[in-house]
Amino acid sequence: MGQPTTVSVILLQFIPDTPLAQMFPIPLKTASIIRELALEIREKVHLRGVCHGDMEAWNWLWNSTTAKLTLIDFEGATFDDWDYNPGLEKDESLKKNITFMEDRKRDDLLILKSMFRDLGLVEPSLEDVNFLVNVVIG
Repeated sequence: MGQPTTVSVILLQFIPDTPLAQMFPIPLKTASIIRELALEIREKVHLRGVCHGDMEAWNWLWNSTTAKLTLIDFEGATFDDWDYNPGLEKDESLKKNITFMEDRKRDDLLILKSMFRDLGLVEPSLEDVNFLVNVVIG
């Protein structure tokens, strides 16, 4: 018989936080705090052997009273058994998992950077500015 399983449930309707997707435009000071916290949370999640897989703006909740950022919706998360379970037999299938997990970690970062750009949390690159000028001015 295996170990007991613990399940945590969050009832989102009782959380007063606001999804980042509903906060546009975000004030510059708040944007800076959110950007730093999101990168820190992403790093902590990855260090624990978890890739979220959907770090879009709807999955980040901001509490302006406490300046707390929360990442939610781990439904599509991937767990890295290689790093997370040190006693596990390191067979070939798990070695293949390393490449998969590295790809997922990179995807998390790309999605996060895209969200930052979409929400105005970063300065646009010169490439972005040139694209917008070409679209608007023609």
